Amino acid sequence: MQWSKRVSGQGHFRGNALRCGWVWAIGALVVLGAPAGCVDEPGQRPGQFAMQNGALHQVEPVRRVLLVLRADGEDAADLRATQVRVEVALGLQFKTSRRYQALPLLAGSIESAAVARASQLPEVESIQEDGELHTVGGATTASGGSAAAAVQAKTAWNAGYGGQGVRIAVVDSGVDAFHPDLVGKVIAQKCFAMSGCPPYGAPEGDVASDGNGHGTHVASIIAGAGKVAPAGIAPNAELIAVRVFGSEGSGSDADVLAGVDWVLSLASKTGVRAINLSLGGAQAYATACDKKQPAWAAAAVVAAKKGVALYVAAGNDGVHNGLSSPACLSNAVSVGASYLTTATSKTWPGLCSDIPQKAGALTCFSNRSKLLTLVAPGSPVTGAKPGGGIASMSGTSQATPTAIGTAALLWSCQPKWTPTQVRDVLHQTGSALADPSTGLSFARVSAAAAIAACSKP
Repeated sequence: MQWSKRVSGQGHFRGNALRCGWVWAIGALVVLGAPAGCVDEPGQRPGQFAMQNGALHQVEPVRRVLLVLRADGEDAADLRATQVRVEVALGLQFKTSRRYQALPLLAGSIESAAVARASQLPEVESIQEDGELHTVGGATTASGGSAAAAVQAKTAWNAGYGGQGVRIAVVDSGVDAFHPDLVGKVIAQKCFAMSGCPPYGAPEGDVASDGNGHGTHVASIIAGAGKVAPAGIAPNAELIAVRVFGSEGSGSDADVLAGVDWVLSLASKTGVRAINLSLGGAQAYATACDKKQPAWAAAAVVAAKKGVALYVAAGNDGVHNGLSSPACLSNAVSVGASYLTTATSKTWPGLCSDIPQKAGALTCFSNRSKLLTLVAPGSPVTGAKPGGGIASMSGTSQATPTAIGTAALLWSCQPKWTPTQVRDVLHQTGSALADPSTGLSFARVSAAAAIAACSKP
């Protein structure tokens, strides 16, 4: 789990590429080295040398970026042609790491000296640094509760609405599709992770098995069958599993966006209604971050056009005037976390304490601001654990699938409702939750109230 800003490791390898330092090749002898303060970024770094035409040449410093293109993501031919024109224009100064099918983006490493030239290309709308994202939940606790019980999902089940006919994508660390609670739930899966996809460590693959546990827990909160862990909010819903994080629970914007891109590129075939993003970056934004996160803003625009909602965890940094990215997007459904249980006190080491811990109250670790769309039960929640077991975890990561699962119940009640209609009903029927620390009031998700509104003629 992440409760504070994450610092990247140093000196790691990604695939066969040296991520830090330099490499000299002299005949059969290979010499590796790394300067002090070397940072963990892919590609060749300042001070490196590369063989070209039989001679060693110093390599220019590079930056990992996402190029936001002026292209129609709904026109595959136009998007591909635009990507090619940019690649040709930048030549050897830009090395593509990922091309996208539905999003008007290119990801790769660019020589610092070429950034200004890239920004002036007629095909390039803007440039975003390719940052790091991580899971925003997963604190293991001794015991947890049922998210479904906390939102009174049984009321919806008894009315005949269990998420049937609804498909939700989980873009995360993967899903254990063989867990008893998730068998038969995953109808499609894919992996996009430069840290390595199963089974052979390639940057892309067709298996989204979970090496971390976070994604499996999230998936079971949405649609778990209840055979081992408590039943999910929408036990009749189906899942699309996308692995973008490795065992450490983190990855790049480029990888996560590749997962979102894949889901959106198949939206017309799969009928996916929403994407669960229980993840976020280290920085919190006090206002909508569309201009500061243009690649994510572009993804949100494409998702809206395709009728797919983005439910995003607000973050666990205890920020009282900001949300992490991509929850800070103007049209994301951002979700904060409330408690399921009551206790004398609860301390989150190095961050904050709630004295007392009250069931239904906003957790002190949950990021919040005027941008926050919903609050949902997220601490502590019991769910599935890879290998067939259970685990209790806390975070806005757990609150987000609680909210999206409740949305799935609404879609099973009203299949023609748009993402905006579903979001508005969740907000309008939610219990008012006052936050004394900010003076703000939020809507805490209630499946019982939402279904009551949905069922009215």
